[in-house]
Amino acid sequence: MATCHLNFIVFFVTFIISLFTHNHLIFLYVPKFNIIRYISEGRGSYDKIVDNIKLVISHKLSVQARVNCSYATMLKIDEVLDDFADINDAERDYLQFDFHKVWQETEKIEDKMFETATLFHNNRFLVSGFTNVANTYTPSSCYADKRFQVTINYNGEVFKCTARDFKDNTGVGFVANGGSVIWNEKHEQRLNIKFNNAPCKECKIFPICGGGCSQVALESNGSDYCVLGFDESLKTKLVENKFASFINT
Repeated sequence: MATCHLNFIVFFVTFIISLFTHNHLIFLYVPKFNIIRYISEGRGSYDKIVDNIKLVISHKLSVQARVNCSYATMLKIDEVLDDFADINDAERDYLQFDFHKVWQETEKIEDKMFETATLFHNNRFLVSGFTNVANTYTPSSCYADKRFQVTINYNGEVFKCTARDFKDNTGVGFVANGGSVIWNEKHEQRLNIKFNNAPCKECKIFPICGGGCSQVALESNGSDYCVLGFDESLKTKLVENKFASFINT
């Protein structure tokens, strides 16, 4: 087992906050939202999250608002703009929106995500990876792909991906009594698996796609996979979006 000592030097603080949807979407389009994330019975958390984001950036602390996108939430995602329209230009420098397609979504929503990111950008909001909005598919786009990134559970278990359940068989190590992270074999497996997919090695857009995140690679279990579903039109669209984003920057 490998060991990593955690020595923290804090130069700045950034808050990463998941922003699922507008209230209208919560109750009309995503009825299960309040089962997943709620304050109390019958009371969703969206409005409180928005208020807290505004409070944090008012104190000149950076917030990355991760917008988890599905077909349902994209229907009226534009309404989120209205909820942040009242923040001033100085505060906008501390707020960045980050659009991610949820892994459970099977519909093709990449075009809508690009349009939405462009809309936010044109409304003077910072957008993560705007030079390539489809950043789910770019190299090193996921925090879990970084060697020394850790997500520490309440009991000291260490995980990488926060988009999956924290189960005993998915952990990559644990925090020892002295504060060191003791990695298990799954950590190295995750770090080395991304570039072993045969279709990726032959793919024309591999340099800008990167083969998706390590979690996708792990779940393929050695089988050939493509994060774009082997869809050549989506590959072409990814390249077009990259050029378009440079033009719109």
